[in-house]
Parts: sequence; C-alpha cells; structure tokens
Amino acid sequence: MATIALTSEQQLEVVKRVIADDLIQLSLLPEKDAAICDEIQTLWYALEYYMNQKDRIRLLETWPQLADIIL
Repeated sequence: MATIALTSEQQLEVVKRVIADDLIQLSLLPEKDAAICDEIQTLWYALEYYMNQKDRIRLLETWPQLADIIL
C-alpha cells in the first residue's frame, strides 16, 4: 500500500475543503431542524479558525443558502 505524504499546507487545504463541503451539503438540505442548524454553526466556527475572511466571504457569496443560515 502506498503512503501519500502531505505538507502541512496541503493538510490545511484538505481540512478547509472537507468542512466547506459539509457546510454546503447541510445548507442544501430541503428541511433543516435545529440540530442541523447547530451543526452548520459549529462547522462555520471551525471554518473561521482555518479559513481567512476573504475566502469565507466568497463562500457565502457563492452559496447564498449557507449565508441565510449563518448570517
């Protein structure tokens, strides 16, 4: 089995993409109960830690469904 070594920068990019993908998937659900909204908020707080403000704003502009929940 092959091992893939990622730099710390690459690892950070993977983390940001996974969190953003989860946020987008949850925001696109047709019905969101309180637990899903809480999960979206939790993931957003994590993304605030890993992603700069410019990229977070771009994410909200690209996915208005997410902005409706976060803002």
